[in-house]
Amino acid sequence: MEGTDLIITLWDGRNEPVTEIRDMLYLVDEYMGMDARWWFEDWLKDQEDNEKAYDGLWKDYEAQQKDHKDTIREIEDKVKKLAEIIEYKDFDGKAAEKALRDIYHILWRELR
Repeated sequence: MEGTDLIITLWDGRNEPVTEIRDMLYLVDEYMGMDARWWFEDWLKDQEDNEKAYDGLWKDYEAQQKDHKDTIREIEDKVKKLAEIIEYKDFDGKAAEKALRDIYHILWRELR
């Protein structure tokens, strides 16, 4: 709300500018009483706490997204290796089996 110019017309016809939260808190206290101000302050604190929690969740999401991209790149490397083994003239079944097992283990780890 900071930096926002808001004009509130009071019941007595006066116009009061509100440019910061403290301006609004003053009006709430002056015209509604201290209990209303305390309620409003508690509500604002809850909003700040929610914003911090959201920021934390967003950072966790971004970290998970990076981990998933790294895993996909790892799987891609294993699939390329398997494709090279299969295309090679002297097909090596044991190497292909190991590459498939590696891919399976990566997928199993990520899906658990």
